[in-house]
Amino acid sequence: MNSVRQNGSLSRRFFKFYFWALPIFSVIFTVRCAQIEAPPGGPEDKKPPQILAVSPSEGTANVPQNAAINVIFSKEMNHELTEKVVFVSPLPFDYPTFKWHGKKLEIVMPETLRRNTTYVITIGSSAKDIRGNALGKSISFPFSTGPEINKGVIRGSIIGGASGEVIDIWAYSLGSSDEKFFRRLPDYITQADSLGEFRFDYVSPGEYLVVAVNDKNKNQFWSPPSEKLAIPSKIALIGTDTSLSPPIRLTLVERDTLPPQISKIAPLDSTKIELEFSSRLDEESALNTANFKIASVGDQAPGIIPDYSIFVDDAHKIIHLGGLHLIPNQNYRIDCRNLLSSSKTIAESLTQRFTAGSIDTIRPKINLIKPGQSAKAIKSNTVFELLFSEAIDTAAAFDALFFVDSAGIAITHISRWQSMNKAVLQPSFVPGRPNTLKIDQSKIIDPSGNSMGDSLISFKYIVAPADTFGELSGRVIGGNRDYKYIVRLADKTPDTISATCGPDGRFILGGLYPGTYRMTILEDVDGDGRYNAGRHDPFHFAEPLFQYPDSIIIRSRWETDLGDISLGDR
Repeated sequence: MNSVRQNGSLSRRFFKFYFWALPIFSVIFTVRCAQIEAPPGGPEDKKPPQILAVSPSEGTANVPQNAAINVIFSKEMNHELTEKVVFVSPLPFDYPTFKWHGKKLEIVMPETLRRNTTYVITIGSSAKDIRGNALGKSISFPFSTGPEINKGVIRGSIIGGASGEVIDIWAYSLGSSDEKFFRRLPDYITQADSLGEFRFDYVSPGEYLVVAVNDKNKNQFWSPPSEKLAIPSKIALIGTDTSLSPPIRLTLVERDTLPPQISKIAPLDSTKIELEFSSRLDEESALNTANFKIASVGDQAPGIIPDYSIFVDDAHKIIHLGGLHLIPNQNYRIDCRNLLSSSKTIAESLTQRFTAGSIDTIRPKINLIKPGQSAKAIKSNTVFELLFSEAIDTAAAFDALFFVDSAGIAITHISRWQSMNKAVLQPSFVPGRPNTLKIDQSKIIDPSGNSMGDSLISFKYIVAPADTFGELSGRVIGGNRDYKYIVRLADKTPDTISATCGPDGRFILGGLYPGTYRMTILEDVDGDGRYNAGRHDPFHFAEPLFQYPDSIIIRSRWETDLGDISLGDR
């Protein structure tokens, strides 16, 4: 009580002093400002803001349930951008509101604070001052209405976001609700920093599902398809005797939440039709001809099954169904069943009507060739892929594709038809010499007898000398030996180079162009050689994908050995 009266007396004396001294301080402040003001055209303010003080103070226990929550910044803040990234955990029943007093932000809770609860106030990394400078790293401070502060820590990293993109990290307590995670608000929220790293501090004991979202509308719900989602490979666990959860690694990807739809149907002629879908298709379901049946309109018969189904684009959204023998200009319907998107969302039944085309007189053409012609020299073991616009008579095209050197001498190569319109070729090039891929168009013939043309066409390539390339090696340790590990290198181009680790974890990647690369390591749980990003509904964990922390520089004629690469506690 004595301290309260003394503080009150001091306050009254300070008020009197403030009242008569204010004019003097105003004059002094004006003069001082006039003296220190930066001249026009001075250096641009690029210094990030800081948090100078918080109330209740960080780590305070036994805070009253009606306590005010304040954050004082070092600079004037952009109110709208900052308010969007103020997160309170655990979340109250309704969103808090905000009041600004200069550089001080008052967070007004919609309800009194809960008893014996650790609260965490987080200011996201994308909070900005009025000059547009971002905080840069999420900052959290705890206080408790009970006698103790929670000690749990969940940390991790995120890859897959665009440069400068703000990524939210959300943690859902698995014991707080039976509702699917994407239909409820997260229990803890933070943001990844510019390096993709994140951390939740002061988390209560329990099991948590941690996901990442580029939450564009800032509503703290995942809103597909415009927002990406990262699903983890495991649960984050905070025990009563273990405060640090193993690291959570996330990969942000686009997801198809809607089943594929037929966006366009084009009868190319009386033998085939083209179907374009709204999303990328799962290869196995799209190439299974039993999933398609075609019948005359009004005909109750089950319909005919096409002879073949092929992709005619690299995005796997457009397919041709052929070998149909339709009557020109007659009306038909197509029934598609059990088609899957690349995200495994199923369209159980799709039906569309169309009118059959006339006789096929259209020549086939090349839709895609890899590698394309460019000034960049290729490797001597380069594999070529040619994707044609329609099915090809592969028997007639047996010797239509071949390679020659600069003297016109044929080069040995291995060829196969991966599908009725995709040829794969692997020539035996000599390093450092020019070579040419030749195509005899007269032998590229579709099932209706239309040839690609009458002449030879050529694609010229330069093969790089053997000493152009470098090599990368290393050993992955600390992993689960029940699964194989795949090391992938990527530069600024879309192409990647990969190698599977041996039983001892060792890998070698040869024939690498000089340059700077990023490396990831995939724990291939399902054994298909591709990254599985998991599913949100029904829920499936993603495969673990680890990113090597540093850029890797490859030099010509140089072997770079990374030594042991520890996956730690995975």
